[in-house]
Amino acid sequence: GGTIDITSGEDGIQAETNLIVNGGNITLSTGGGSKNSSTKEGWGNWGPNMDKNTQTSSDDTETEESAKGIKASQSIEINGGTLNIDSSDDSIHSNGTIKIKDGDIDAKSGDDGIHADESLQIDGGDINITKSYEGLESENITINDGKINVVASDDGINISGGSDNSSQNREGANPFESTGDGKLTINGGQIVVDADGDGLDANGSIEMNDGLVIVNGPTSGGDGS
Repeated sequence: GGTIDITSGEDGIQAETNLIVNGGNITLSTGGGSKNSSTKEGWGNWGPNMDKNTQTSSDDTETEESAKGIKASQSIEINGGTLNIDSSDDSIHSNGTIKIKDGDIDAKSGDDGIHADESLQIDGGDINITKSYEGLESENITINDGKINVVASDDGINISGGSDNSSQNREGANPFESTGDGKLTINGGQIVVDADGDGLDANGSIEMNDGLVIVNGPTSGGDGS
């Protein structure tokens, strides 16, 4: 609970293992905000002209510097509360898993809106990502309920791996191991995507059992809704 307002040059809130948000009002601005994108040429994760070799990889969270909004090495759980994040790097990032059960999330990111190396599960809440390179990204994503709005300059929802390496080769990317067998499962909820790249991108499989998905875009050749 309570009110937390943080402006930081690097990570806003960082947990060595697990991070749980049950409530409260949290406002974070990291690395100068989303205008200082980690995907922008000449920018590191927290400012201009930094050494690109110091950017965070998923295996080096404890030792490398980054400017993510909320970050944990193992897991993140969001069960409620209000989060407003303006980050130059990922707004919410886990090297393991993320579970969102409820809460209001507004995020502007210079990289991914919400990124989990292993799995992302959304059971509810109101998620509004108004700026990102990729909105939601993980090896496996399950959406059971909730209201999700994503604006992305590349893919709206991305299941990483396989042959699509555009997101891994870019400036400020999140390098992580992928089997290429990832899956996007949609069991419910309302998802609205405005993407310059693919709306829903899986280098594996997509299964939709219920819910509503609206995709605006893409604008680039070779991509699809």
